[in-house]
Amino acid sequence: MTQSATKRIRDFTSGPILSQIFRFAIPLMLTSILQHAFNTVDPVMVGRWGGDTVEACENALAAVGSTGSLIALLTNFFIGLSVGVGVCVGYSVGAKEYDQVKATVHTAATFSLFAGVFTMVLGWAMTRPALIWMGTDQAVLDQAVPYMWAYLCGMPAAV
Repeated sequence: MTQSATKRIRDFTSGPILSQIFRFAIPLMLTSILQHAFNTVDPVMVGRWGGDTVEACENALAAVGSTGSLIALLTNFFIGLSVGVGVCVGYSVGAKEYDQVKATVHTAATFSLFAGVFTMVLGWAMTRPALIWMGTDQAVLDQAVPYMWAYLCGMPAAV
């Protein structure tokens, strides 16, 4: 590994622990805030502009809410996988095995792309049955399915 590439790697194994924790935690906190903001904006927008009548807005809002558990399941599954990748990368960085870091990151990126596409395709096929199994009200099911499909279209990029 070249000298310039080595300088770009932040070594969390040495130096003051408190500042290292903050440097690691702040991007994670910001990511979490953005994720929650994204999940908050959807119901606000749909509730405000989801239809011409109060009932239509309520149904649209219920459709968005009915997909929340599925979206949380997918999001948390992939967050769990990324935590596992982080452990592998952290182990390799701690052992100063930078070629292994590169291999792990490339494998994780490739897996993420394929997992995102697979999740999107499987999700498109399973959205309606999953929402029915969850007991989604028939009045909102026809709005919940396309909302979930739109969410699934972003999976290859989000994973």
